[in-house]
Amino acid sequence: PTGGNWLSASLSGGTLTVSVNPAGLSASSTAYTGNVKLSATGVNDVLVPVNLTVSPQSALSVTKSHAGDFSAGQLGAIYTIKVGNGASAGPINGLVTVTENPPNGMAVVSMSSTGNVWTCTAGSCTTNNSISGGASYPPITVTVNVASTATSPLTNYASVSGGGSSTSPTSGDSTNITPLTCT
Repeated sequence: PTGGNWLSASLSGGTLTVSVNPAGLSASSTAYTGNVKLSATGVNDVLVPVNLTVSPQSALSVTKSHAGDFSAGQLGAIYTIKVGNGASAGPINGLVTVTENPPNGMAVVSMSSTGNVWTCTAGSCTTNNSISGGASYPPITVTVNVASTATSPLTNYASVSGGGSSTSPTSGDSTNITPLTCT
């Protein structure tokens, strides 16, 4: 074979196996090209062209936010998680998982989203929907209960993984907790 280290071929028991290994090749809309040369005694050589396009990897991102301060003992406090793909990244394909990681003093009650994109449980959401570079999934609403003994501030984390992304980013949101007061 010709075409650099990314292309190889082997013949075993009458079966020709052509292998490509894109490791080390840069993402490009222009295909890498090469040939596999088939030779046998008494026949003309045959060149089989091989083209390989290396697409950019997906680049998941996650942000987490809330409005205002939470109170110690508060039930039903809300965070919002947004998951997107980098502007110049390749499409996100495959299972994407968002995991909620609350601190001591906070408990996740539920996670939900509008539409039919995310499938959520009390601690995570998953999707198999693909999005292109620069696009985002619908936001996820996280409902938490704050312990009456919670200290301030508390940082709640969310992480995202999968979808062909080479990274698994995490986002933390520091939240002021006002103390529980009785009159």
